[in-house]
Amino acid sequence: MNTLQDKYKIKPDNYYDGVRKDILPLVPRHSQRVLEIGCSQGNTLAYLKDNGYCDWTFGTDLFVDAIEIAKDKVDQVYQGNIEETTLPIESGSIDLILCLDVLEHLINPQKVIAYLHQLLVPGGIIIASIPNVRHYSASFPLIFQNKWEYKSNGVLDNTHLRFFVKDTAIDLMESSGLKMNRLICQTKPRDNRLNQLTLGLLNSFLTLQYLIEVRRID
Repeated sequence: MNTLQDKYKIKPDNYYDGVRKDILPLVPRHSQRVLEIGCSQGNTLAYLKDNGYCDWTFGTDLFVDAIEIAKDKVDQVYQGNIEETTLPIESGSIDLILCLDVLEHLINPQKVIAYLHQLLVPGGIIIASIPNVRHYSASFPLIFQNKWEYKSNGVLDNTHLRFFVKDTAIDLMESSGLKMNRLICQTKPRDNRLNQLTLGLLNSFLTLQYLIEVRRID
């Protein structure tokens, strides 16, 4: 299996059909217009609209199969590569943009952030989730076993093109002039106790991904 399509076919089902409720602490109580890059089957957008977080939803995805499912749940959908297309959306018209486990799959994520920046209304926000390559599942095998093994999902997902730690993830999200408002370090539930016992000293190794909220301030 060598093609990008082949690599996505072997991912677990919950890679596509989950609702990202973990982002809710960062989601505004209400936004008029929400755009999700890499919306997959549209379940997160549908959840936000059904629960009053927004009035209108737009989802994009790379794959036709996902968009065919999403079009029944999302107000407007667009199939294509966000790095190679211009969306049919006016500049300065989107209140909230979601990039959930997307940016690490891109060739030039900085360019995409700059493009999404100009789609935001003044004060609009982008919420991104970005895997932490310093997580022990990736860094410990590298340090202690000289191993760097790609998998079908996780920090070393075999479709990842870019890798980030906390500072570089923040740098990416602020690269176009957006300013970070909030950041959440997500750990596995079983690692929370260890993080507490070590007073956060191991936080950079225990954090699986960073949830980052940035805002357009101009």
